[in-house]
Amino acid sequence: MAPMTLHNSNSTASSQPTKTLSIAFGICLLVSLIIHLAPLAMLILNAPPVKNSPRVSFVDLNSLNLPPVPAEPTISAPNRVAPEEPQKQEPSTDQGALDKKMAATPAEATPPAIMSSPLGLGMANGYFSTLADGKSLRDDIRAYYFDLLDKINEKWWQRAGTLKETALRDGVVEILIGHDGKLHEARLTWNTGSPEADRAIMEVLNTAAPFPPLPASYEPELFRAPLRITAPSHLLSIKNSP
Repeated sequence: MAPMTLHNSNSTASSQPTKTLSIAFGICLLVSLIIHLAPLAMLILNAPPVKNSPRVSFVDLNSLNLPPVPAEPTISAPNRVAPEEPQKQEPSTDQGALDKKMAATPAEATPPAIMSSPLGLGMANGYFSTLADGKSLRDDIRAYYFDLLDKINEKWWQRAGTLKETALRDGVVEILIGHDGKLHEARLTWNTGSPEADRAIMEVLNTAAPFPPLPASYEPELFRAPLRITAPSHLLSIKNSP
């Protein structure tokens, strides 16, 4: 019986280390699972809840803030140009511009309707104008100067139409006018080459007087006004301007 008892003691002693290793392995496995599963559990717990968004069945285009659609450029037909509207030209009282316009327009090419206008009368009978467009005069007396020329030309065109011999070239006459418009002196300083035209010039100046009073702002007692007498346009080829 003694040997049988010794055999059971050895079997019990050898099974204890095996059980201890099994327990240790199980503990390590559990710790490993906890370490790997803990971050996954934290991500799941901290994730924001998913909201159920409503389904869109249609879209109202009027409620959208869309940018404006640019207008399409208009393409005109090729090789077609819109006609330009003629610009209205105001009549000019500048005697220098009148001189250039009359000199550039031959009498033969002038329409009959123009012949009854100041332009046509000036080309057919000659006209009075300034020597230097009144550039050296003050504004107040310059306006008076041009009004004076208009009045003298009206008288001259009435008289020049009755002449048998018109001016052969340009002439120059100088007049002195008082503050009351009285003509104090008229002197022909350059004749027109036609005695009849020269006499008619002096007659017209005396007939046109008295002239309008001088501007109140003009201080000198007399206004000295040199005037050019331009010969009719059909004699431009033999004019001898001073």
